[in-house]
Amino acid sequence: MSLTLYPKGSIREILKISLPLMLSSLSVLMMFFVDRILLANYSIDAFNAAVTASTLGWAFIFGGLTIATIAEVFVAQHNGAGEYHKLGIPVWQMIWFGIFTCVLFIPLSIWGPHFFYGYGPDRLLERQYFTWMVLFGPTYAVYGALAAFFIGQGKTRLVSLLAVGTNFVNLFFDMVMIYGIEGYFPSLGITGAAIATSFSNVFQVAVLFSIFFKKENRLRFGTHRWYFRSKAFLQCMRIGIPGGCSGMVEIWGWAAFFEMMTLRGDAFITAAGLFQSFLILLFFVPEGLNKGVIAICGNFIGFKQSHFISKTVRSGQLVMLAFITLLLLGYPFYVDNIIYRFLGEGALTLPSAFIETCYFALLFSLIYIFIDGLRYVYTGVLTAAGDTLFLLLTNFVGIWLFLVIPTYIFVVIFEVSLLQSLTVAVSFSVMMLLAFLLRYRFGSWLKRQII
Repeated sequence: MSLTLYPKGSIREILKISLPLMLSSLSVLMMFFVDRILLANYSIDAFNAAVTASTLGWAFIFGGLTIATIAEVFVAQHNGAGEYHKLGIPVWQMIWFGIFTCVLFIPLSIWGPHFFYGYGPDRLLERQYFTWMVLFGPTYAVYGALAAFFIGQGKTRLVSLLAVGTNFVNLFFDMVMIYGIEGYFPSLGITGAAIATSFSNVFQVAVLFSIFFKKENRLRFGTHRWYFRSKAFLQCMRIGIPGGCSGMVEIWGWAAFFEMMTLRGDAFITAAGLFQSFLILLFFVPEGLNKGVIAICGNFIGFKQSHFISKTVRSGQLVMLAFITLLLLGYPFYVDNIIYRFLGEGALTLPSAFIETCYFALLFSLIYIFIDGLRYVYTGVLTAAGDTLFLLLTNFVGIWLFLVIPTYIFVVIFEVSLLQSLTVAVSFSVMMLLAFLLRYRFGSWLKRQII
């Protein structure tokens, strides 16, 4: 059994599965990146507020999304084992999970903004963005469950094409809602950016569900079996919760990181926000590789062909190496455009030392994304095997030990420079890569069984 016509575990196979997922991830991340660019040109204050509020809001959303996408592991292993009639069951359980998260996200959108950002006028923009972002949190979990149905089978083209189309939908809503249309629609600023991205995700959910529930999928894959199954639900949650909480813990750590950057002033958070925004844009390759590795290795495990996994890992590493090489070679040609696109016309009046810091911030983001990409190859293997509890425990310890505490010591107490602060972030990624490399090398994850 093979997902593609190419040799198992080869670079061509991983590209065949991962490239559409990279395109899909790029399109999704591009929505947030476009939000940042438009907000930066609308108002630097709105841009800075979006950096901090979206990081915190995404921590909650990403947790639900990651838990729901665990359906991909079950779909992949059932698909590898030839149990096609069971593919719809885990997907529906995670759709139910997404609906259940309304219990969390609706109260969070009502009381969360004041809890995290207080009542003062100085954090009004953060409260506005956070409110609308988390209100639509359940739709991201439902999207993750539906996308898992197609990705787990290696049918990635549909997801990627839809993501590209959704990006144009988001751009249209962004332009209208952020800037408004004089005489027809008011400018909503930062609130409009959050609403536009949320509406775009609802569009993706509607399209995916209509295809998921088509007659041929109902007959072959059991996508009509919509009813809640407690045993299947709990099985998904047992594997999904540690992975979801792992993602939440890491993003909460980054939210704390950027909050501490805010304490150092507008210039600090603006440059750090540029670093983060470029990371968001580039993250499509590690994210696509991760999901591709999960799909490929999940099928290998289901079909009892685990010996091909090491070859898949090497192929994923070579893809990351090629990606970062292209980015570094092209760096002199695009760095100016990115910086001045974010900072707008006001960049010409800014101190040269600040502009130079922005150059280094983007370079640091390239280093970070390469190291993190290697880590995501290993996490893909561990997730495919159901070894998600290790992901949670390692991220929980690592985010505090190597990111939050060092940032507080060096940035807040000793007030080091921005570049030294970003060195802390890169060091964190190195330590996390070593932890997951050692886990993979020991091989205890191979003994796990989830279906």
